[in-house]
Amino acid sequence: MLTSDNTTYIVTDVETTGSNPSKDRITEIACVTVRNGEMISQYSTLVNPHKEIPSYIAKMTGITQQMVSSAPEEFQVIDILVKIFKQDNAVFVAHNVSFDFGFVSNLFRRNTKKLELPQLCSLKLARKLLPRDVKKNVGDMSEYFGIHLRNRHRALIDAKATAISFIEMLHLAETEHKVQTLSEILAFQNKPVMNYKVPNEVTKRINLNFDEVPYQPGVFKCFDDDGKMIYWDFSFNLNTKIKSFFNSHHISSKFIFELSSKINKVDFQTTDSELSAMILRQQLIEESKSNLSLFEPYNGNDITESDYDFLYFQAVDHNTKAVDVYVIKAGKLLLQQSVGLKQNLEAISKRISDIYSQKNDNQIYNNELKVIRRWIDMQNDFGIIIKPESYDLEYISKALRTNILKAYEMTKRFDDEYEYY
Repeated sequence: MLTSDNTTYIVTDVETTGSNPSKDRITEIACVTVRNGEMISQYSTLVNPHKEIPSYIAKMTGITQQMVSSAPEEFQVIDILVKIFKQDNAVFVAHNVSFDFGFVSNLFRRNTKKLELPQLCSLKLARKLLPRDVKKNVGDMSEYFGIHLRNRHRALIDAKATAISFIEMLHLAETEHKVQTLSEILAFQNKPVMNYKVPNEVTKRINLNFDEVPYQPGVFKCFDDDGKMIYWDFSFNLNTKIKSFFNSHHISSKFIFELSSKINKVDFQTTDSELSAMILRQQLIEESKSNLSLFEPYNGNDITESDYDFLYFQAVDHNTKAVDVYVIKAGKLLLQQSVGLKQNLEAISKRISDIYSQKNDNQIYNNELKVIRRWIDMQNDFGIIIKPESYDLEYISKALRTNILKAYEMTKRFDDEYEYY
């Protein structure tokens, strides 16, 4: 299995002074190490290019000449990079891998080192695995997988987004295309795409109005003539996902094409949020214990006891003047609510205080907590976590007001300062 074979994928992103790997130089590099379907470490640093950064690149990345003038030299970071890329069973992964590999290998060469690794391109995988109407750049690919990006074109932000998307694409390759080994995925990225058209009688038989499928997160289930569930899947956008299965001339998976002929009925279930959809997916996996799902449980690092209870604040869009509040206790999501900046906090403060004041049943929901932690990773540090120091109503109310404003100001500051590409 691709996600459990101990291959070490080094997902890399570089920011540079231009597009020529021989003449231009790296200004920032980030490496996210992925193994067994999870991100296990990350590294990033600015690098002094000793070249001028063109104004359009500085505007796009936010990396200025002043920032890199005092940054580490190539010779000061090369030993760390060698250690990262010399890990056992390492594969170099990037979005448009020839670009990033060209710059990194030239950096190695200038410092009398060699970089010889298999190369895997997440852009090529996206073109084969994602619906045709989804753009394949890092931003749109990330949005498809529910990853929220701000401050794009900084190396670590892009590398983390690519790493999370890459993990999901490995699952897609495994389940939709039966790609099981490293050698198979390396070959798969370069194979021509075969497109299949679902027969009209299939879409007529399932009698589903695709335009009525909501653009919301959730799961859908497929049943055969006997009412047996033969497939289920999860998506942050049910409309896009279901259309790509049944109302498309461009299905690239032979497995899905053959499966479609057995489907008689499709049901779907929406959720209130992307996090709720991920938790529902985890619950279905645990209930079914089958290989029908495209996704497996998140095998994140062990969670310490101090991480079981916390509040998470996030303002997705500052124009709404509202902040989403998530309440986690014993590793379980017990409340999620959107709160306006000027909203009276008495009711929600009391509810949160009551939640935390109730005695635990001594059960810790580790699997759900790992899903929640993974979702927070997907927010790319764009949110606020606090661990309640007290369950007192006055403390909870003050903590809510303070962090709601902080989360809103964080979003507003980024939305005001950065352009998105």
